[in-house]
This record gives sequence, structure tokens and C-alpha cells, in this order.
Amino acid sequence: MKKYLIGAFCLALLTGTTACDSGNSEQTIDATATAAAPDSTLSEDRQKLLAYTARHFILQQELASLAQQKAQTDSLKLYAEEMKSWATTKQNELKDLEQQYSFTLPQQLSEDEQEYLEEPRKADAKNFDAEMWDNLVDAQKDAIDHIDDNTKNIASSDASAFAIWERNTLKELRARMERAAAYELELKNRNEGGGISKPIVDEINN
Repeated sequence: MKKYLIGAFCLALLTGTTACDSGNSEQTIDATATAAAPDSTLSEDRQKLLAYTARHFILQQELASLAQQKAQTDSLKLYAEEMKSWATTKQNELKDLEQQYSFTLPQQLSEDEQEYLEEPRKADAKNFDAEMWDNLVDAQKDAIDHIDDNTKNIASSDASAFAIWERNTLKELRARMERAAAYELELKNRNEGGGISKPIVDEINN
């Protein structure tokens, strides 16, 4: 009798353990399925931000093309070449996001964005570089402010393709704006006969 009770107890314990393990396995599967949910939708706010960023890279392309045509200094020519290459890379990344999210991105600039091109287009050769740096830096600063304001509510833990791309793009844009501002100051100092300070030289070389 004692052996029977012990056997029954062990059987019940084993059955209960198996049931618990089964429940845990189901929970694990459910959690994994949730974690692997497809990242394929964008809220309206995120659609607007992605559209804005896409237009900014159209603007970067157009500014770069204009600078390549009319730049008077080697620094602007080099920056324009690098900027055009970078903008092309970002536009290709945007195409991947467009496909992933089934979202149509804009193909032309807004009227406000067109204004960054007006003064450089009208500038003569003597004043072109100064006008280009001024409008280029302003455009980048405005884009940084806009993207920064609209990504503050995105959690650092958000690993969606959209969030990762916007965060990385913001960092890259800041670095390029700082470099453009350094070149702009270098040109201003040169035109005013003040030479170039060591911090500016360091910034340009880096």
C-alpha cells in the first residue's frame, strides 16, 4: 500500500511538472512571437517626420549639385562631393524604409525648402561660397532642430527600423553641420584677413 501511494504521488508530481513546463513553453512561444512582430506600420507623426527627412535629403542633393557647379574654393568643392555621396546613401536607405512601411515618400521640396537655394543661385562668383555655406548651415541646423524635436518622445529602447534610422541620421547630420560651420568660419576669417584659429584647423582636419 505504501509503495502504491508513493508511486501515485510521484506520478502526480511528474504530471504537474510536465504541465507547468508546457505552460512555460507556451508563454515563451507567445513572448517570442510578440517580440518578433513585424515592424511594418508607421503612425501619422512618424510618417510626417520621415517625409520631412526625405525632403531634406533632396535639398542636400540640390545644394551639393549647385555647389559642385559654382564653388570657388577647394573646401566647398570637397564638401559638396562628400555631401552628395552621403545624401545618395541616405536616399537609398529611405527607399528601403519606404518599401518596409508601404509608405510613399515625397519627391520634391516644399516652398520653404526651396528658399535655401535662392540666394546661392543668385550669387555671383565672388560671393557664392559665402552664400552657399550660410544657407547650407542654416538648412542643416533647421533640419537638426526639427528632427530632434520630433524624436524626443521616441524611447531609447525603441528598436524599430524607423527609430534607429532617425537617431543615426540625426547624429550624422550634426557632425556634418559642425564641419560645414567650421568651413564657413574659415572662409569668413580668410576674407577678413584674420587667419584661421587652431580650433578651426583641428575641426577641419578631423
